[in-house]
Amino acid sequence: MKLLKTLFSVGAISAMSICSLNSLIPSSAKAQAPDGRYEIQGTQILFYPATGGDPLLVYKGTGKATQIINYNGAIYTAFEGGRIYRSPDGQGLGGSGRTTLVYSG
Repeated sequence: MKLLKTLFSVGAISAMSICSLNSLIPSSAKAQAPDGRYEIQGTQILFYPATGGDPLLVYKGTGKATQIINYNGAIYTAFEGGRIYRSPDGQGLGGSGRTTLVYSG
């Protein structure tokens, strides 16, 4: 987990570095985040669907996200202070819904 936090903080995260973390997630927690891109805007995160259309607000909170990575169908979001969350469906990126805290910083 410390390696994951470090890679997020320097912007060098790769699919290989979170592969071991993803293997620890129970299959019941696996889903598929929709295709598109996530964009950090202040303390909000917007999702822009690949099919076009208006962006969707997927996070609005007090914590500032520093990086978002889509890996193996799940969205990993790192926040200032070191917290890292995993969202199987791309919703509730700051810890609500099916999103879980995978590293507390």
